[in-house]
Amino acid sequence: MERTSLLLNFIYPLVNKCNPELCAHMQKNDLGTIFALSWVITWFSHVLGDIKRILRVFDFFLASHRMMPVYLSAAFVLYREQDIYAAGDEMGYIHKCLSTIPPDLPLESLLQRAGDLYLQYPPTEISQDPMLIRMNRQVHEHFNRIDSRSAARRAAQQSQDRGRLFVKATLWTVTAVVGVAAAVLYHSYMGQNWTFSDIWSSYT
Repeated sequence: MERTSLLLNFIYPLVNKCNPELCAHMQKNDLGTIFALSWVITWFSHVLGDIKRILRVFDFFLASHRMMPVYLSAAFVLYREQDIYAAGDEMGYIHKCLSTIPPDLPLESLLQRAGDLYLQYPPTEISQDPMLIRMNRQVHEHFNRIDSRSAARRAAQQSQDRGRLFVKATLWTVTAVVGVAAAVLYHSYMGQNWTFSDIWSSYT
């Protein structure tokens, strides 16, 4: 998930290069990148619906750089600029807007725009963008916190398991000792001359 988040982060500096105001509006409303998750991991097949369009996009991606799904995502966000503004300052409405693919989507124009974005702002250039570096640092810090909490929970669980094992061993030892002592007392009371080793052997 961390690698996917880092990949999706490329969308923001690409949008910012072309439309800084739109990028600022998206960041102001804490939109994040989850809206583009299905676009990138399914190559838009999850949202396009029409098989001809899906095949066209697949052909485009297979013949392009592996980052092209991200560039098409940025092109789609730029295309929906007016709809994003119309959704207001509510993150949920903006997310819903971007999650809904209009039926009259000019797919060929968007593919052309994605190709132009790639030529204008190649991945090697975007990877050095201060915005991307800052966003990636935040992602790393987020997942490091998750890893730290997970490690702490595992350590606590292991400590509890060791504690339970110690309690069980202690209870077994106490039970065995009490049993042996009771047997010694019983046989002493009955007048039988049993040794401790004779009685202990019955428990082992």
